[in-house]
Amino acid sequence: MKKRICKNICIMLLSVFLLNGCKTEPVEENDATEYSEAIYTCEVVEDITQEEIVCFDNLLFRCGITCNWSEEGEVIGIFDYYLFVFEDGSVYCGKEKYRLGCNVWDIYNCVDTGWGNLEEVYYLGNFSEEDLGEINCFLASVDLRSEIVVYDEPETVPCLVENDEITNIIWKSRGFRIIYENEDGDLEVFDVEGRGVENGREEISYQTTDENALALKHFVEESSFYTTWLELIFEGAE
Repeated sequence: MKKRICKNICIMLLSVFLLNGCKTEPVEENDATEYSEAIYTCEVVEDITQEEIVCFDNLLFRCGITCNWSEEGEVIGIFDYYLFVFEDGSVYCGKEKYRLGCNVWDIYNCVDTGWGNLEEVYYLGNFSEEDLGEINCFLASVDLRSEIVVYDEPETVPCLVENDEITNIIWKSRGFRIIYENEDGDLEVFDVEGRGVENGREEISYQTTDENALALKHFVEESSFYTTWLELIFEGAE
């Protein structure tokens, strides 16, 4: 009888111990949901090639805007403005310029030597951990084999910036590209959308049919990082 009582007591103590142990689990789960906050800044980067995260292997996607480079009313070249988002959520922007017929297309073709060609480079901060998680969900859901629709008669949409409000800058086109690694380990690009300006009107030239890629583009364009980037391009850094 005593053995049975002792056995029951041991079972009860063990049960209490296990229940107390289980009570700590929700605390751990709560801790896991505490995401790091976003960082918003606008810091000049003297040499982007010295930034540890900066290489095309770490790049998730980029936005680009092309503008005319004019002197004395004559177009002599092109400015390519880029917004880069890397796998740790960090956001950089910069400008590449080249005279007509002289572009080597390194940034466009994801060649790392192109980073050294960038001018007016800024570190704009980091997406929050929660937003970065949402970005990665979009990217993981993109069908990289989805169709790209090229419009013979481009669809007119509200203009990004009214040309008569821009001083000495007339933008020509803008696009959004996802960078990914193919099965052979080589980098490739997935074009999400391209737009151009014709007679003062903004038109969609091509667009993917993948809804997740378009949702990602919209998500980024609604962010403060994108707004700051546009201000740097069209209003000048303060």
